[in-house]
This record gives sequence, structure tokens and C-alpha cells, in this order.
Amino acid sequence: MQYVLRMRSGRSVTELTARRARQMLAAWAAEQDAASSRRDGVVQAAIDAGLRKSEVHRLTGMARTTIDRIAGTLPAMGQDPR
Repeated sequence: MQYVLRMRSGRSVTELTARRARQMLAAWAAEQDAASSRRDGVVQAAIDAGLRKSEVHRLTGMARTTIDRIAGTLPAMGQDPR
């Protein structure tokens, strides 16, 4: 990793360069997109296999409303529920 070290009050503080911070954020965002699409499929398969919403929540820490949205029992965010 590419870091710039600065001295502040006699302590060494690690500071990322702006370029490296952008690279790290872009890589993280790409990983999140990929993980999110895999997550939905895995959660749906677990529900189809008979796991209850409470068990999916307990195992993943995922919000129950997110589980409902993935399972199709809640409309996706931004959609009109009418």
C-alpha cells in the first residue's frame, strides 16, 4: 500500500494519498456490488430451502426488511407500494 507518513506531536500518523484512497474506495465499491448480487441469490436460495426469515437474520445480521425485499414480500426501495 502507498502511504505518506507525517509527524504530529511526536507521533507517526499514517495518511493515505488521495490517489490511493480513491483506488481503495473504487475497489471496495466493486466488491460490494459483486457481493450484493451474490447475497440476494444466496438469501433467496436459503428461503426457498425452508429457512425462516428469523434464521436468515440471525446467521447474516441482515435486516428483516432486506430479507423480505429479497424474498419478494416487500417492494424494492423506490417503488410505489400501491
